[in-house]
Amino acid sequence: ILEENNLGEVRVNRGKEAKHITYSLNYSEMPKTMTEVTADDYDKFRKGFERSFGEVMTKPIGDIGDELDIFITGIKDKTPREQVIAIQEFCYEYGYYNIDNKPRDTDNFEERLAIMEGRMDDLKSAKPELSRKKYAGICTDFATLTTALLRKAGFVSGIASGFVTEEGSTVVKADRTHAVSYVL
Repeated sequence: ILEENNLGEVRVNRGKEAKHITYSLNYSEMPKTMTEVTADDYDKFRKGFERSFGEVMTKPIGDIGDELDIFITGIKDKTPREQVIAIQEFCYEYGYYNIDNKPRDTDNFEERLAIMEGRMDDLKSAKPELSRKKYAGICTDFATLTTALLRKAGFVSGIASGFVTEEGSTVVKADRTHAVSYVL
């Protein structure tokens, strides 16, 4: 192990003789859904998190634009758990997972959002059934969009990326990468 961060993620030196790296963790111990907490309790948690770790998981990823800002404002009266669910449902409803396009990765959120909207516009002409969709992309696109919305709503959140093993296997292959958004 070359490096380990505070989330337990590690970087390893594969070495010249290693053919593959095997993970020993086969299941997640993280809860799948957020427990019900009050807005005040979550605000206290967030402030404590920022005191301990800084704003690394709370600062905005980028400008989400007026339309998405209106959406986030519209869910402010919900409980924290309901807000997280609303953000997740928004991404499912208006997103289309499209692995046909080659990834065009960027660190600029506004550019990523424009690429996702452009991809969707191109797809709508060929697939009218997608008329309600707004964004087309891959896992990194949607993880970034979801995390940007979560942070705008005031949540401690981030993006986890790594490798997904094939079912029943502990062998990791380079073509099995994936990214997801998470909220604390």
